[in-house]
Amino acid sequence: MVIAIIGSASIISAVSFIIWNQNVPPVAIIEAEEIQQYNTDITFDGSKSYDPNGAIRRWEWNFGDGGTASGVVVRHRFSAFGIFNVTLTVTDFWGATDQATFSITVHGIPPVADIFAPTFDNKKTDVPFDASGSYGVNGTIVSYEWDFDDGSNGTGVNILHQFNPSGSYQVVLRVTDEWGGTDEDNHSITIDNTRPIASFVADAYNIAPGTTVTFDGRGSSDPDGDPLTYEWLLGVDTLIGTEAIITYTFTLSGDFPVTLMVTDDDARNPLSGGMVDVIRVNAAPVADFTMNPDPTQTPVSTGEPINFDGSLSYDPDGFIPINAYYWDFGDSSNATGQIVLHTYMMSITYYVTLTVTDDQGVNDTKQVEIYIEPE
Repeated sequence: MVIAIIGSASIISAVSFIIWNQNVPPVAIIEAEEIQQYNTDITFDGSKSYDPNGAIRRWEWNFGDGGTASGVVVRHRFSAFGIFNVTLTVTDFWGATDQATFSITVHGIPPVADIFAPTFDNKKTDVPFDASGSYGVNGTIVSYEWDFDDGSNGTGVNILHQFNPSGSYQVVLRVTDEWGGTDEDNHSITIDNTRPIASFVADAYNIAPGTTVTFDGRGSSDPDGDPLTYEWLLGVDTLIGTEAIITYTFTLSGDFPVTLMVTDDDARNPLSGGMVDVIRVNAAPVADFTMNPDPTQTPVSTGEPINFDGSLSYDPDGFIPINAYYWDFGDSSNATGQIVLHTYMMSITYYVTLTVTDDQGVNDTKQVEIYIEPE
């Protein structure tokens, strides 16, 4: 009410005015989950409803299944499944109203998700996953969604999937029926990494010191198809190369084990495979001998025995002495042994040859020209 004072020189009077403000209707707002299971208490919340210039006096609910309720926040249980339009009517103190409608899908008993799949398999191979054992109870399954725990997903009843790298994965299947009911099944699978196979060849295995050998490891392979890294070792721990093909020069004599280790690139569990072979480095023996008497120094006549001594021969490796001595006296006769006797019966020129052989079958030869005097 507003009071106005109107005055003049002789009269003052008061006039009262009653001013009515125009009412703005309230606004109805419903909050609830859009998909719910039947025969369970479902909460409907109208507390976000408001009146722009006053207050809401009544909240009245109609659940679309014959059920009603009053209150800001109410609970209702649907005894059947289907799609229901829930209506909230709000009324302010001036009698103005507003309505909001909320569509809710009420499903029956959720479907049952079921995974059939192996629990162990190899990486980079097609692993089958089968959801055909899943079934709907009050509805038909319309969606099969897979999460393979490696950042990839898939859909469908039956699906193939390749895992990489190796490790343990928790695969999840989520099925949804026509009413929106869902269920999940989890399946653990261990993915193995297969060990690579090392293989190499050398272009020589029995060599002399100073020889350069080429090693080729391109015959190595990985059953999973992984790329490989290469590590070549001489002996126990001397690294001599990291490529598929390498060369190495052997300067010392002896037996040298060469190892090739190949390693795959699995991110979680890299595996290695190895191969060992032996390179034998052997210097040739040196043939040498003396003669007594020595026809190159003093005359020796027919019928006079000569002592041939090969003990000056030697093996530079020094591991094992000369293994064999073979003498060719140039007169169609021969002998074996380090020291031998021989007598020439004719007065001519002869070529005496000593061949020495070491324990590795490597040999050397020395030849000397002699003349036998007539008796």
